[in-house]
Amino acid sequence: MQPGEEIESLVDELEQIVSEAKSPLTGGGQKKIVDAQDVYEILDEIRRVFPQEFTDARRIVKEEQETLDRAQQQASAIIDARKMIVDGAVGMVEMALDRLNENKVVELDDERKAAMVSNLLVVLCGNRDAQPIVNSGSLY
Repeated sequence: MQPGEEIESLVDELEQIVSEAKSPLTGGGQKKIVDAQDVYEILDEIRRVFPQEFTDARRIVKEEQETLDRAQQQASAIIDARKMIVDGAVGMVEMALDRLNENKVVELDDERKAAMVSNLLVVLCGNRDAQPIVNSGSLY
C-alpha cells in the first residue's frame, strides 16, 4: 500500500462499522450501538500504523527537499559558469576591438562594430559549434 492508504482503509472500516450499526430504541438520532471490541481493534491498528506513516511522510519530504537543494545547487553552478563564459567572451571581444583599432587593420563604424561584437559573443558564448557564413556582398 502507498503511504496513507492503510490509514484511510482503517478509517473507512471504522466508518462502515458505525454506519451499519443499529440505533438504540430510545434516543435515536446520531446514537449507534457498536461492538466496542471491533472499534478497539481498528483503533489499535491505526495506532500501530501511524508511526510508520509519519516516518514515511518525513522521509518523502526530506528526499524532496534534498532533490530541490541539488537542483538549486546545479542551477547556481550553471549560472556561475555562464557568467564566467560571458565575462571571458566580453574580455576577448574588447581585446579584439582594441587590437583591430591599434593595428589599423580595419576601421568600423558603430553599426559594423556592434554587428561584429554581436557575432563574436554568439560564437564565444554559444552552446553549438560556430557555422561560418561567407558574405559575398558588400558590407556597406
